[in-house]
Amino acid sequence: ESKQNFSQLLFRVWPYWPIILTAFVIGIGASIFYLRNSTRFYGAHAQIVVNDNSQGKDNSLNVSSNNQDEQQKLSEVEKQIEIIKSNALLSQVANKLNLNVQYSESETFKAEDQSLNYPASIELLSPAVIKKATEGRLKIIASKNQVEFNGTVYQADTTVNTPLGLARWSINDKTMADNKTLYLKVLPLPVLTEQLAKRFTISPLSKESSILDLNIIDE
Repeated sequence: ESKQNFSQLLFRVWPYWPIILTAFVIGIGASIFYLRNSTRFYGAHAQIVVNDNSQGKDNSLNVSSNNQDEQQKLSEVEKQIEIIKSNALLSQVANKLNLNVQYSESETFKAEDQSLNYPASIELLSPAVIKKATEGRLKIIASKNQVEFNGTVYQADTTVNTPLGLARWSINDKTMADNKTLYLKVLPLPVLTEQLAKRFTISPLSKESSILDLNIIDE
């Protein structure tokens, strides 16, 4: 009976096979297009131990002392969580790693571009002076150890004054041909810090644990 029902169903839908095939092909094509063009997200995970004073304690401590120690440990863990996820610390991390500087070989900045090794880079020595997002064209003159940013030429490997504040340009590939062009985008640290705070989570493994679980999701 089930075989007969299947035959009847197939007989009914068979006249519409071109529509079904077209819909299937369109669905596969749309899926491939979405996967190729959608923003990719990556996650990083780490665990750290804070205030781990449990080792070496005398097992003969009484219950009230243990309870007091647990309360102190919980209080200290909460303090460490607030410090780690504070804007001040996230801002220092972003500045140390130059996370507010983005590079691209085109005027369109994509997240995946930041994983590439570019032939030139900039180290911002006074990032606090940057109040708004700044973009510009960077031309590399490797033969003279110079870069040209937005029409102004700067010597590499030395501290110079730029519209981005004090900075140091570096040419990572000094054997490359001159006039290689890149595009540079610099974000204010407060803007990037706010973005990091939204993507960053931290929590203890359990209520009494001094092990903190850190996770960040980025493009």
